[in-house]
Amino acid sequence: MELARITSKGQVTIPKEIREKLNLSKGSKIAFIEEGGRVFIENEALLTYVRAQKEISEAAKGVTEKDLQDEIKQIRRNR
Repeated sequence: MELARITSKGQVTIPKEIREKLNLSKGSKIAFIEEGGRVFIENEALLTYVRAQKEISEAAKGVTEKDLQDEIKQIRRNR
């Protein structure tokens, strides 16, 4: 468990070990996620990636291998 102090401006320094685990560096954005009375922090870039993967997965439901092959052929014809 890591501890940090809150400054008078409400700022907190995220401990180095946690920054490394979350792949955070200067300029990184973090998300605060509240669930069941607890607050979690996560690298915003990772959340954006996960959301995009979920959207792609949802959009691909019902798409067959033949659909993909047909789409590739169409793209190649339009080059």
